[in-house]
Amino acid sequence: MIDWMSFVIVVVASMIAACGVVTLFSLGLRLADGTEPWRRPVAVVLFGLCAVAVAAGIYLIVPALHGG
Repeated sequence: MIDWMSFVIVVVASMIAACGVVTLFSLGLRLADGTEPWRRPVAVVLFGLCAVAVAAGIYLIVPALHGG
């Protein structure tokens, strides 16, 4: 039997995570293309947050990484 509520939760969480990663990356690209000195470090932080989100997703998906 398929637990449809769990399926919906996974779909919604995946959509939110995907939109979040795309938003972080696009904001990083937009801020990296500027002349003000504060923009480059903020862009690097946004790219770092994007990398952390991707690494966390890989950690959750691969059972060998967390003993699951």
